[in-house]
Amino acid sequence: MANFQSNSVSQKLLFIGTVWPEPTSSAAGTRTMELIRFFQKQGYQITFASHAAKTEHSVKLDSLDISEKNIELNSSSFDSFISDLQPNVVIFDRFMTEEQFGWRVRQNC
Repeated sequence: MANFQSNSVSQKLLFIGTVWPEPTSSAAGTRTMELIRFFQKQGYQITFASHAAKTEHSVKLDSLDISEKNIELNSSSFDSFISDLQPNVVIFDRFMTEEQFGWRVRQNC
């Protein structure tokens, strides 16, 4: 794995998921949580955003010191959110998610 150097200024990471992580019900959820833990260890302040509804299997990310944000598809409200957040890194969980939100990230950051 890459060795990221954290500095005294907190770096912000935005993880945009098609669904909320569910490590007890899918390998993808397990991998998502591995990535989140990796970046937390590197000192990143993490926000997880999704347009999906949470289920009883969804991890309670706020209990892990991860901000949660419900976002809408095809909505300019995401522009305000991403402009305010100004993340240093954005991870899209699927190509489809990058197609839906990537251009808004590029436009506003």
